[in-house]
Amino acid sequence: MNPNRKSGRRDRNVSAEPPQNNRKWTFAVIAVLAALTMAVFWQVRHHEFVEIDDELYITRNPHVQQGFTAESVRWAVTSFYATNWHPVTWLSHMLDVRLFGLRPGGHHLVSVAIHLANAILLFLLLRRLTGDLWPGAFVAALFAVHPLDAESVAWVAERKNVLSTFFWLCALWLHAVYAARPNAVRYAAVWVALAVGLMAKPMLVMAPVTLLLLDYWPLRRPVPFWKLLIEKIPFFALSAFSSYMTVLAQRTGGAMAPLDMVPVSHRVANALLSCVRYLEQMVWPSGLAFFYPLSHDLPYATVIGAGLAILTVTVLAVLAMRRAPYLAVGWLWYLVTLVPVLGLVQVGRQAMADRYTYVPLIGIYMILAWSGAAAISKWRVPRAAVAAVTIGVILALSAAGHQAVAHWQNSGALYEQAIRHTNDNYLAHYNLANRLFSQGRMDESLPHYLEAVRIKPYYYPSAHFNLGYAYAQKGSLDDAIRQLEYVLTVQPGHAKANNTMGTILFKKGKLDEAVVHFGRATQTHPDYSDAHNNLGNVLFQQKKYADAIRHYQESIRSDPGKALAHLNLGNAWAMRGNLDQAILHFTEALRLNPGLAQAQTNLDEARKLLKK
Repeated sequence: MNPNRKSGRRDRNVSAEPPQNNRKWTFAVIAVLAALTMAVFWQVRHHEFVEIDDELYITRNPHVQQGFTAESVRWAVTSFYATNWHPVTWLSHMLDVRLFGLRPGGHHLVSVAIHLANAILLFLLLRRLTGDLWPGAFVAALFAVHPLDAESVAWVAERKNVLSTFFWLCALWLHAVYAARPNAVRYAAVWVALAVGLMAKPMLVMAPVTLLLLDYWPLRRPVPFWKLLIEKIPFFALSAFSSYMTVLAQRTGGAMAPLDMVPVSHRVANALLSCVRYLEQMVWPSGLAFFYPLSHDLPYATVIGAGLAILTVTVLAVLAMRRAPYLAVGWLWYLVTLVPVLGLVQVGRQAMADRYTYVPLIGIYMILAWSGAAAISKWRVPRAAVAAVTIGVILALSAAGHQAVAHWQNSGALYEQAIRHTNDNYLAHYNLANRLFSQGRMDESLPHYLEAVRIKPYYYPSAHFNLGYAYAQKGSLDDAIRQLEYVLTVQPGHAKANNTMGTILFKKGKLDEAVVHFGRATQTHPDYSDAHNNLGNVLFQQKKYADAIRHYQESIRSDPGKALAHLNLGNAWAMRGNLDQAILHFTEALRLNPGLAQAQTNLDEARKLLKK
């Protein structure tokens, strides 16, 4: 990397455009970028938080909801919560809560504003680096509206992606300023921007490499490569520290898949396929989903073909470095910035993710923009035709982007879209089933639970439990028992499964077996009010009134407002002949639930007996 040409000027033969000092075109492009971004993303002001990670990051995170306090800031800096170390991201969410509370619209619009700032900054950066207006505008427009960006912008929990990219682009801008007139202050500014960006998301670990790429083109710094590399050592040191903190956080949270679960060969194969599939999605962004399951059956021919395609393009781009440096820079930008998220160090269960393309595709957009500009200049294509095609592409992508963002309106829409567009998406089926189940729509949840356990029979004990519970509610007791037996084989101490199994066995008249399961539930969770009450009912049926009273009392201790436990305790005291205690608990049951007719009947009977 020791090009002959000097820093920062554009290749004059690449494009023809208005003079650089004509600022009206720059302002016009910025206005268009703002209009396009708002057209695609403005709808998020009406979107909800989604159940995936938004709860971890905002709606059920007490530290974030505290806002800016000494305790919450200390937590942000020191915590590995959600298997990440990104204090700047936590601080941004705290600021949102301070400004908007838990109203999701405000949180969403802040992400949109940062994304718009990124698009404008990207345009101004390319304008500054190359002197070319229209190629830079085209890159920024693609970045602003592409459907693959919907996930990064419309998902509040992915604030870390848009926020870290902002600091990444700031670092590139500051590096261009430093390269023009190097000094220690400007160098330190680049270092600080990268440090803050890494504390928003560790995706910036490859940022030092992108600085080296820009040194070659378009900066064309007349400095030997080894000196440029030494210059970047403090930046690589930052990346190394961030990588260490990330691995530590993900190991602590159990997010990193062991080698025996996902072998290295499979990770490499999936990485090669992902590189190609992202490009396919860039060209034809259909079938997008919030989650793409990691397949364990990758066709070797396809994997080899993907590897050969990547190798071929890389060789061709490198061979064309002197004639068309943007080809090599753009392609290497794409590959290098994808490395941290290709699953070579497998984190999570996904094969790929739309959000991972937010920065990498900038490199491909650069290739398209400057290759197109070179072709137009060479073949003298009419400007009207170029404008028409460009506008058509941007508008088509904007429409697709608007539709992709709409799928993020709520969790249900997100899960249904993923089920439509992917095969064997166990996570989407499971999450949708849970959502329907929590809404009381058990009949609708059953097919999705069944599909989730069909795809991953050993992965979701909770799916088997909810299936068992739903079957029990429907009266299909034998089906319920089969599901619950599986859960208890995997997790013998599963309190809710034991309680539900005990309830079914009680209905079947198998009292001794019911006692065993209720006992396990109360041993696992001593404050489990329902399990104590149910165990008391079985013991009552067995005429073990003293033991029944003890468990009814434990139920009330755990949940003083439980009217049924008071009624049952009153019954047990009555059977022991203590009518005063019985009347006391019947009265309390009626106070808690005036419509509890059995409590009124039993109270009247106890009072009659007491008068005798």
